[in-house]
Amino acid sequence: MEAQRASTEEPVTQSSDRALLCDPCTFASGIEQNSRRLLIDNRANRTIRRFALDCTHAAVSTWLRYLLFQIPGWLLAAGVALALWRWKSLSPWLCNAGFCAWVLKDLALYPLLRRVYEIDHKTGAQTLIGTRGFAQEDLAPSGFVRVRGELWSATALSSERTIAAGTEVEIVGAERMTVIVRAVDKRIPQ
Repeated sequence: MEAQRASTEEPVTQSSDRALLCDPCTFASGIEQNSRRLLIDNRANRTIRRFALDCTHAAVSTWLRYLLFQIPGWLLAAGVALALWRWKSLSPWLCNAGFCAWVLKDLALYPLLRRVYEIDHKTGAQTLIGTRGFAQEDLAPSGFVRVRGELWSATALSSERTIAAGTEVEIVGAERMTVIVRAVDKRIPQ
């Protein structure tokens, strides 16, 4: 009976949708192959994500990170230059000059764009650490200071000492949107 059944059924092929739906073994095998493919894809995605994370850690210098981000633009510029040269629209020296100008442009822009590619850049009140300002009102222990023309909520470093209004202060820390300040000693060392 099995031999008779096997001879009447269609041969199982990958392109035969009917066979895949009718034969549970083939269907399960297809699912297993797809799950293996997905597992391999997930491993590849994890590897790519790890590489991307490694590139964003401080171990990779800002200069190298900048260059890695410029490579696709350079490849595109080289492809356009090559296509223009192959179509005889431009001379080879002009194509090379255009490509070199593109690369030099990226190198010249690095000093302006360096901070964008840095990983551990500070934001908010953290950027003010080390700067000086003036107490807008008495800090006993909290009040307001004026730094770079902006008014900031501040807390004195030592809570037992009051900082008088108009005293020059230095920002030594920050917590959320409140800066921690200490009075600057104006005495001249002898």
